[in-house]
Amino acid sequence: MIKEITIGSRKIIIKGIGRAFYELGYPIGITTLTAIENGYEISWLHIADELLNEWSPKTVFSKLLGEIDNMIPTDERPNVKEIYNFCFSDYDTQRQMIYNYLWVDKEDINIFYKNIISPLISSR
Repeated sequence: MIKEITIGSRKIIIKGIGRAFYELGYPIGITTLTAIENGYEISWLHIADELLNEWSPKTVFSKLLGEIDNMIPTDERPNVKEIYNFCFSDYDTQRQMIYNYLWVDKEDINIFYKNIISPLISSR
């Protein structure tokens, strides 16, 4: 199942692409291109994170690099060095990298908390 999150004006896919690849064989390149065409941003770090649950960092990076090189147009390509660093980092560093990717605009953190998290806490 594909999961997205909206942060500010960004609709970001954060779950499901990696799993659909290793469980069902859906090509990452085709899935991401379809999502991009439909206005979604792809979190490649989340894809790598899902794949790292199944394979080694070397295998994950190699698979993602192949998908990027073969399928993703130049103007839509992610930062390959960042994906490499993510694959070969410890867990805490990976969480920080995901956080930094999602929360580029720090004002979005306040808006997200006010509109999403605060009402969840209040409803308990």
